[in-house]
Amino acid sequence: MAESFRFLHTSNLHLDRPVGGLVEVPQHLKHVLIDAPLRAAEQVFDAAIIENVDFVLLCGDVLQPQLAGPRVISFLLDQLERLQQEEIAVYWIGGEDDQQQQWPESVPLPSCVYRFPHRIEEVSHFRGESAIATLIGQSYNGRRQVRPADFRSDSPGAYAIGLAYGEIEPTSLNGIATIDYWALGGRRPRKVLSIEANAVAQFPGAPQGRQPEEAGQHGCTVVEVSEEGTTRTQMIPTDVVRWRDETISLQPDADEDDLRKQLQDRVQAIVTDAGDRPVLVDWTIQCGGGLAAQLRGEKLAAETVEWLRKKYGHHAPAVWTGSLTIGLPDRLPTHWYEEDTIRGDFLRAARRIQQQEESILDLSSLLSEKHQAGTLSAAADMHYIDSPDRILREAAVLGADLLGGGRDA
Repeated sequence: MAESFRFLHTSNLHLDRPVGGLVEVPQHLKHVLIDAPLRAAEQVFDAAIIENVDFVLLCGDVLQPQLAGPRVISFLLDQLERLQQEEIAVYWIGGEDDQQQQWPESVPLPSCVYRFPHRIEEVSHFRGESAIATLIGQSYNGRRQVRPADFRSDSPGAYAIGLAYGEIEPTSLNGIATIDYWALGGRRPRKVLSIEANAVAQFPGAPQGRQPEEAGQHGCTVVEVSEEGTTRTQMIPTDVVRWRDETISLQPDADEDDLRKQLQDRVQAIVTDAGDRPVLVDWTIQCGGGLAAQLRGEKLAAETVEWLRKKYGHHAPAVWTGSLTIGLPDRLPTHWYEEDTIRGDFLRAARRIQQQEESILDLSSLLSEKHQAGTLSAAADMHYIDSPDRILREAAVLGADLLGGGRDA
């Protein structure tokens, strides 16, 4: 009869990369933000010990030794030594940032760590004299696309784990009957892939989000395998700072008091969900009428950010506002375009430019000779803008606000 066992799957620790994405770093959160990647990784290793796993899978991008520095390398060695003292093995496939040849020869890893080479290799994990799992792994070899068909177990009947780094097409995992669990790395957001049969495949994501684009919960995965070979997974949160994207939608006749009431209610919900970790929030406000024009005028938006930071940014847990953006309306009122006013002329001109899909608006011709040689020249070049359509929409809305003379729709 097979034995039950547990293991932990993690990747993308990026111990050498700090948290970023804040224009203004609050002084009281500075040390928390600086140490967040290490503290989140420490909670990964804590989870391995608390959950009493047999082994840990490190699936790429743990750290770049050349960038990490002595403090970070020492931290990783301490964590690996902790696992060794608990008799927990570590199986490590290198990613783009932590290839095996990059590790300094003068810094030996604990004996509990096994590093897979660039070629596919198969090893067995033993409990006593019994092999409880077979691991077929390959470190990053310069090719981002994983070829699952190459991962074949030579130990029929054993629970098999495939360790791979890079991009993978979920349908290519179908039919690989010899692999029971695919431990994948190289993708920061957590993702569970849908495949046939009873196999499980997933990217555990990074233990800590580092920028606004990595909003939401981050952690690692604990996998439990029953005596019958059934696989159960559990996500363990490890992030010590969490990014959130929040959208507030208001009625067209809403005013500043309504906005603050909605923000206050949402912050209370965030605090309840946060546990003891600070939360970094980017707000999007969807509204219309006079309130939208006031917020786009920047003064009210800046005052609202200051109010949020003062009221909620210094508590425990802190809910710190990173930014506040005003959502663009789907469309402006049709009759504005028909007005015999400067606003109407402006909006009709803006619409003509937006309809010229194949052409890029040349703003440099509007600059004086002095400004063409200065910093404004780069700002006026729209060839490098990811979303010129959005900029044109923002310009149309801003122009309508400025030329509307305070008139509502």
